[in-house]
Amino acid sequence: MKKIYPIMQKRFLTAAILLAFAIGLNAQDLHFSMFQNSPLNHNPGLTGVFNGDQRYAASYRRQWFDVPVEYMTFSGSYDRNFLRDGAKNFWSGGILFDYDQAGKSELSTAFLGVTGSYTVALKPSMLLTGGAIIGGGQKSAKTANLLWGNQWDGERVDPTLPTGENDLDQNHFYFDVGAGVNLRLQKSARTRLDIGGAALHLNQPNNTFYPNGDANLYIRYAAQACASLEVLPQLDVQFNGLAQFAGPNQEIVLGGMLNIHVSTKKTREVQFGIGLGVRLDDALIPQVALSYDGWRAGFSYDINTSMFDVATNEHGGPEFSLIYTITQVRALEQSKLCKIF
Repeated sequence: MKKIYPIMQKRFLTAAILLAFAIGLNAQDLHFSMFQNSPLNHNPGLTGVFNGDQRYAASYRRQWFDVPVEYMTFSGSYDRNFLRDGAKNFWSGGILFDYDQAGKSELSTAFLGVTGSYTVALKPSMLLTGGAIIGGGQKSAKTANLLWGNQWDGERVDPTLPTGENDLDQNHFYFDVGAGVNLRLQKSARTRLDIGGAALHLNQPNNTFYPNGDANLYIRYAAQACASLEVLPQLDVQFNGLAQFAGPNQEIVLGGMLNIHVSTKKTREVQFGIGLGVRLDDALIPQVALSYDGWRAGFSYDINTSMFDVATNEHGGPEFSLIYTITQVRALEQSKLCKIF
């Protein structure tokens, strides 16, 4: 039996991997190394939980540059809290958009969701928030770019042979819901702790391209803890941790960062951060951040440490994030109501 030509062999392997994710298995949710900069993706209970009134956030990720399959992920969100004069408890709302694309089939997932939360002030420095997300997604793929098992004639791959996949739907829409909670403890604007958890895909939507197929998503459980501690007038120490579980799959990301306050002048605040994270059994994640007057930009790069480093040459991919927080100026009487926001 003749061997497949190297190029054809690579394409055939690529197609097999993509099809396993697209059709036969439960697809992996998108994920970010700097997950703390995309909070609504892992916990709708974080809607409105930030020091300010409105928050815009965006993250962009490329992965596995040394693998002949391109992966691109983007997420954008907006959320705000609705404070009312004399009210200790308040509502918050937001919107989340995710887009992910991978491989020669351009296998893509687009999701648009609306989040809402309600925050109860247990104490002036202790807030409990419950939130939910509801939305819809669409998965699509261009199967004409793929090679199939039926196109193997015993000696080589022949793209002109029938695929045998005539009932494959190239677009699939699904409805999705999730819920989460978060507890915030805050001593000052620079010393705070968030602890929370969420359950996503509560309705376990069907995630297959076959009209009569059955491949429901697992419920994804997430637990996060993010802390910032002011240790010196010019220095904060930040810790982040996220654990996610979905059926037999799991992901645990841990990280820390030193945030150096170059300037603490109001409206001229400048902060520089440097840190290191780890995705257990997968990657080391060096990262840097720069903040100025409500803006915070971050950059990280995955260094692959798993068995997949044979294909990646220990290279993962870059990730960028940008957050812009708007804080309104309030009258003194209103600002005293809640020392956190």
